[in-house]
Amino acid sequence: MRRGNRLGALLASPASARRLGVLACVGVLVGALVQQYPGAVRDAVDRAASNAALSAEDREFAGGNSVVADQGGLLEARLKIPTDGSYVVSVGTPVEGWSELTAPFIGWFARYFLLPRRQLEGAPFVLCYACDTAAHPGFEEVWRGYDGISILERRR
Repeated sequence: MRRGNRLGALLASPASARRLGVLACVGVLVGALVQQYPGAVRDAVDRAASNAALSAEDREFAGGNSVVADQGGLLEARLKIPTDGSYVVSVGTPVEGWSELTAPFIGWFARYFLLPRRQLEGAPFVLCYACDTAAHPGFEEVWRGYDGISILERRR
């Protein structure tokens, strides 16, 4: 059988439409892959490079960077509050430098970030986010950072 006859027999068979459909789909897929793959690889490399450029603190804070006005406050709280200790978060009026997420969500983020320390009323430490320190009698400021953030400890 000659080549032209084989092609004619192939196209004349009942399954030829399905075969041509599959061949067309594979062709479109290969074309799209050739066009899109290099850009997708470039994007993945760029994203990996930007993640690699983050500091250890930025990696640790991750999504909390949009909540926390000053990373130093929570990092200091980790140092000052014992791992079996407790604290309370007191939030005052938002100040310049805070995002719209700071006041409503800093308590939740601190709960995660300061684990295994626990948030408890009457705790010996206060994470003060622009709070009124007079509202915490018997406490003294042991650390002050930027954006109205401080740590208070109960006087002994």
